[in-house]
Amino acid sequence: MENNYGNINRRNLLRHLSFGALSGITILNMGCNSTTPRKENEIESLINKPLKPVLTKVGETQKAADGIDFGFKLRSNQTNGQFSCTEEVLAPKTLGLSLHMHEKLDEIMRVQEGTVHVLVGEEIFEVNAGEWHFRPHGIPHAYWNQTDKPAKFNDMFLNQDFDNFLDELLRMANRLSKQNIAPDSKKAEELFAPIAKQYGFINFPEKTPYLLEKYGLKMANL
Repeated sequence: MENNYGNINRRNLLRHLSFGALSGITILNMGCNSTTPRKENEIESLINKPLKPVLTKVGETQKAADGIDFGFKLRSNQTNGQFSCTEEVLAPKTLGLSLHMHEKLDEIMRVQEGTVHVLVGEEIFEVNAGEWHFRPHGIPHAYWNQTDKPAKFNDMFLNQDFDNFLDELLRMANRLSKQNIAPDSKKAEELFAPIAKQYGFINFPEKTPYLLEKYGLKMANL
């Protein structure tokens, strides 16, 4: 394991999510409520807020206000909190993210090129180019590319401002890097715990070695 995050990017962070400090988070978050429930008038105000058209051109992303960039094509604050969306390319023989679960978040994947295998519970789905797949909340899941060609796909995140969760992870990673704190340290675990609790994210990193060995996968290169 590396001593620090170095020049952290999205793919590096996912690797650390699989093997790093989050191993101690699973028990902490089991059964936790996710985000604080909004009052009815707050929800109505959000829904009725006028929407504006958004164009994200090829090669562009939508950054957070402070410049943090996790590769989102649409952000939740541009859709009145309805959803956010990324476009990703997963290298051959690569695990996208370790087994994890969301308490509130539902996800939709649409594969543009190649094939992505998705594990939901105990069922594996082969999602080919042009196909769609829905991953409901409350069920552990993971995805990978076990082919010899890259896979390109969109991931849409529903019912939660998941873009803000990932932004917070990048901010945390940047702080750890500046302070030269290892990603598998107790301090990193302490910083991540409240973020995971707030967004109802539950990780099962102990399953990662099994997935890598069974399907001949690797984690993304640093």
